[in-house]
Amino acid sequence: GDFVTLRAELLTDMITETVDDAGATSADVLTFRSRYARDVRTSDRLLFNGAAYNIKSVAIIGRRRSLEIKAEKAS
Repeated sequence: GDFVTLRAELLTDMITETVDDAGATSADVLTFRSRYARDVRTSDRLLFNGAAYNIKSVAIIGRRRSLEIKAEKAS
C-alpha cells in the first residue's frame, strides 16, 4: 500500500464511552491538525506512537491550508 508521512499537532486525546444493548464500550479518539495533503480519506489509517488508528473524519481548514483529522484507535 501507499504511505504518506505528515507532521501533525495532536490537539486532543480523549476516551469516549458509548452504551448500547451489548453494554458500555470506550474508544480512544485523537484529533490532529496537519498541513493540507491531498488523498487523506476516512478509508485510511494513521500510525501514532506505534498504534494504528482508523480515520473517522477529515476536515479541510481554510483554503487547503490544513487538515483536522479525527481518528479512533483500531481494535
